[in-house]
Amino acid sequence: MEYRILDRSQLDIERWNNTILKTPYAPPYALSWYLDASSGEQWKALIRGDYKQVMPLPYKQLLGLKQIYQPPLSQQLGIYGTNLQKEDIAAFLNRIPTYFQPASISMNATLNSHEIEGWKCTQRDNYILDLNQPYDRLRSGYSQGFRSHINKNKPKLKVESFHDVDELNTHFIKIIGHRIGLKKKQLQIAINILKAAYRRDQAFMIQVLNSDNEWVAQLYFLKMKNRIIKLRAIANSQGRKYCANHVAIDHIINTYANQDIILDFEGSSIPGVATFFKGFGSTLSPFYFYEKEGFIPRVYDLWRSFRN
Repeated sequence: MEYRILDRSQLDIERWNNTILKTPYAPPYALSWYLDASSGEQWKALIRGDYKQVMPLPYKQLLGLKQIYQPPLSQQLGIYGTNLQKEDIAAFLNRIPTYFQPASISMNATLNSHEIEGWKCTQRDNYILDLNQPYDRLRSGYSQGFRSHINKNKPKLKVESFHDVDELNTHFIKIIGHRIGLKKKQLQIAINILKAAYRRDQAFMIQVLNSDNEWVAQLYFLKMKNRIIKLRAIANSQGRKYCANHVAIDHIINTYANQDIILDFEGSSIPGVATFFKGFGSTLSPFYFYEKEGFIPRVYDLWRSFRN
């Protein structure tokens, strides 16, 4: 079956998005509007057949090279479509044009790992929770400590809808952004993504208030038909004291229980963060990161380490 490389401007966007949406439980990162926001509309597409299977190729220019990379707030990309097999990974990766150097791609979790000559494959961890069961059963899967924290602090707090993306972003920068060293450009890309999803009603936010109606935690979720993704969660000092994020996520689980929805925690391989996600009874859903091996990527890595 024929494979084609198309520029963003050459795509039939409706057909592209339909292919993404038909991929079971797929995250939204490869939808055209999301890619436009995360990559600054700088992406190409590798298409098999008549949009039967597709793979986005976001890229940026460094040292005169076009580098395929994983854009911000886009945990998984890779191949989308129906009847996907792990052998499709090699078929797609080996058809990426050689003018893309280096190349690194996170496959979405619908595909298992597959060793491919010339590519390094690394497992990365994500945690998910199937909400299609009664709330009481879901809650029984929480760790004993989490149930205790929620029971103790829930009466002191109130969870409500929240609509100010700029306010959430301001709090994120103040509490987390500077600590982890995010640059101005990265922060702007993030706010572009958050606003693009919210405008399309593919996201929602909640906040947790204390007894004085002051915010103590704010959370942002992407929402597709069968998937809710926790994209951002911040808590101030009082929110951390009262386990406000625990209460907020318990609220989401209660709200969407008994529905054919996956709650996606979006990470993490960091042990402490993974422990938090597992505390809600979530299960490991690994995905795989592929890096093109060869001389140019090694030179690029040396340059990047020197630059940093």
